[in-house]
Amino acid sequence: MELIVAELDIGSSEPARVAVELARTREVLRLGPMTPVPTAPPSFVGAMNAGGQVLPVIDASLLAFGVASMPSPGESGLLTWVLEHRGGRAIEVNCVLYVGRVLEVTRAEDALVSAAFAAAATAGGGGSLVAPLEVDIGEVQLLDVVALVQRIARDVDEARRRAFPAVLSGGPRA
Repeated sequence: MELIVAELDIGSSEPARVAVELARTREVLRLGPMTPVPTAPPSFVGAMNAGGQVLPVIDASLLAFGVASMPSPGESGLLTWVLEHRGGRAIEVNCVLYVGRVLEVTRAEDALVSAAFAAAATAGGGGSLVAPLEVDIGEVQLLDVVALVQRIARDVDEARRRAFPAVLSGGPRA
């Protein structure tokens, strides 16, 4: 399996080396100007135009490590995708995952990647978004893109319900 390796500032003296499955990545892009989204959770940095499509920009550092980074235009993002299954239909979900600075593409055995995710899920009670993995350049933290997108979707739904409780519950409207 091919992995994209990047350095992500997590507030310590050394950036974290993170990896994302290349198969989940459409392209590496430079972040453009971002528009804040009112009531969005902190990990939803904003929205930006990427190739004529408005996409959410997600702070991988905050979701995966609990430390907010400050993405800015010109830094690297990964245009990622996952398939969400809703109402019996598969829907493609695209987002820009802020990863700091892309370093390289490397390879890891599929079995090692699967084992790393399984071990992280067991250790983290099934809710881990990162899994340590040894690759040719040393240890990286493998980001589970599917779990990250599912987490941000839940966070956005929760923020929306808090911001607009009467409208979403079918109650009286102003």
